[in-house]
Amino acid sequence: MVALVLLSAAACAKNADIPDTPSSSDANQQQAPTPGATTIDPADLGDPTLVADGKTPEDHVKEYFDAYKDGRYEDAYELQPAENKVKQPKDEFVPLRKGMPISEFNIQPAREEGSSMMIDVQYDLGAQLGGSWISSWTFEKQGDDWIAVRYTASMGSIE
Repeated sequence: MVALVLLSAAACAKNADIPDTPSSSDANQQQAPTPGATTIDPADLGDPTLVADGKTPEDHVKEYFDAYKDGRYEDAYELQPAENKVKQPKDEFVPLRKGMPISEFNIQPAREEGSSMMIDVQYDLGAQLGGSWISSWTFEKQGDDWIAVRYTASMGSIE
């Protein structure tokens, strides 16, 4: 069981190039290790992941987690920020998420700072996979578009 938790933590941490920085509301958050973190060349990112016209970043995050919860892992993959797609290709993302199903999630209110928006989501992977996790999404406003920049995942809970 400990091996599963460590494997799960390492796999989720693979999405994190920059360690999570807990906010003041994340006092109980415990960081997942980031083994093998690499720097990504911006040229490798390809097209940015845009929030669909008429949608908000909150809608985008909800659509991602609805797809993940419903087992539509390829749809969830496509909604990820380009940075996360480079760090974890679809052939790794899909089987990993199949092994870590979620039954519910809770999107926290967005926090805006200048042209950036941050959204935290708490979800539960069950006791065997480490329990409660937080996914922290960052979006940037560029012109009329919101771009999904990155998300990081860590074990913990939001209070």
